[in-house]
Amino acid sequence: MAAKRKTRTREAQLAFEALSIEGGLLSPEWLSKVAQLQAGTQAEADYRIHKGLNLRDEIGRYWRIAQAHWADFKAGREAKADPKAVSERFVLALLRDAFRFTALVPGARRPSRAHVPDRPRRARRARARSSSRRRRRARRARTGRSATAAAAAAPSASRRST
Repeated sequence: MAAKRKTRTREAQLAFEALSIEGGLLSPEWLSKVAQLQAGTQAEADYRIHKGLNLRDEIGRYWRIAQAHWADFKAGREAKADPKAVSERFVLALLRDAFRFTALVPGARRPSRAHVPDRPRRARRARARSSSRRRRRARRARTGRSATAAAAAAPSASRRST
């Protein structure tokens, strides 16, 4: 008779008021490591924090910056200012000052591609060649002809000369 195995359930005690765990995507153990700044890549050097500064202090600093931008946004909404202008000003300021985004273009519908180098012509040509090959293959598949049958049916230069 097999001995019954005791299963231990380990539960990490979380003291977060605004956080509840649903499902198993983030484990309680990992969250408690993050809260204690013991998870991987949580050192000051990983966030490019200058020597002499503390990560927790920098988090608090940027939180206060975000709160100030939110207060300005809320005041603009309550003053019935132009909603588009207020929203754009808030988002740009929040991303620039609190999240340290640098390449923002006001009024752009898409993110700026100024930082992405253009593809070389060679890559564009290769993509065009591969798409034309796909079209030819799809055409052959619709007509039921394979590539070898299509090549055999096409007159070759040697057959024309005779």
